[in-house]
Amino acid sequence: SVLIAIFFVSVGSQISFKTALPSVEKGIVLLLSKFGVAALVGVAVAFLTPDGTLWGLLPLAVIAAMSNSSGSLFVALTSQFGSKTDKGSISILSINDGPFLTMIALGAAGLADFPVQTLFAAIFPIILGFILGNSSSIARAFLAPGEKLIIPFVGFSIGAGIDFNELVRSGAIGVLLGLMTLVFSGTATITCVYLWHRIRRHPRESRNLVAGAAESAVAGNAIATPAAIAAIDPSLLGIQAEATAQIATAVVVTTFLTPFLVSLVASRQ
Repeated sequence: SVLIAIFFVSVGSQISFKTALPSVEKGIVLLLSKFGVAALVGVAVAFLTPDGTLWGLLPLAVIAAMSNSSGSLFVALTSQFGSKTDKGSISILSINDGPFLTMIALGAAGLADFPVQTLFAAIFPIILGFILGNSSSIARAFLAPGEKLIIPFVGFSIGAGIDFNELVRSGAIGVLLGLMTLVFSGTATITCVYLWHRIRRHPRESRNLVAGAAESAVAGNAIATPAAIAAIDPSLLGIQAEATAQIATAVVVTTFLTPFLVSLVASRQ
């Protein structure tokens, strides 16, 4: 829990709203479309399947994986294939880092119970990091390495509590989660970015859809989300390890496949 809190302080410090209006607009479009499809698919799995899971795929894993975007991969791909507004939108997309949006979806759907004080304790590290990063450029630069540095240590702590048989069984389902994220998130974000271009009447040659394709990956920090949420709602402790294994596999799958999707979209447009 301490490592996750430190990690979220670092993540929060990198969130900035000091960016151009087109970047903000595109970031909001990407953020809402990615979260919307994550919540929709996760709630559908919870309520429309016989046992509340899809072939063992957990709603917690679905929402956590699909709603978190890989910032480092997004920046790398949009830097090569995208535009300035693509790279600038990462300041808005950073909001989906961590468990906050996953908590909103689970709580609103009645799939988890989050006491106010405990919920605040989980969100406060991100708020603290946001305040530090936006009030001091020195603090932001100092905390920036922590976003990547702490991930393997958080992963080690979480992984130490996962049974190997659980990892093998849930990891196989995680491949399905990765493919679902690529297809559903990618389709939703690409479509919404295209509609945004049409609504704003941007010239056809400037309607770049690369940012939507780059949002089809699962963030590495999503691996920590089940542990963070289970710490708030102990009723989810029983599925924490399984959800973590599914998300970890989805991270690997999408990190490998998303660049191919981005390259395909870039070449076609």
